[in-house]
Amino acid sequence: MQFKQIFRIGLTAASALLVLASLVTMTAFALNPGEPIIFTNALLMVLILVQLLTVNMLMYIYDGPVKKGGRKR
Repeated sequence: MQFKQIFRIGLTAASALLVLASLVTMTAFALNPGEPIIFTNALLMVLILVQLLTVNMLMYIYDGPVKKGGRKR
């Protein structure tokens, strides 16, 4: 497996975990709106998620899709 492919898999996994964590914290804030720090944490996670997705998109635009097998010529 190439490094780029492993890196993209890691970015995708991190993005999925951040989506779940931000949904849980948004739900916790909805159940207890008196704690604004929970909402702040959820917004920070969403901002990190946007950064990860931007990096993933820019890698896809710059390098194109990762091809399986073979060497680049």
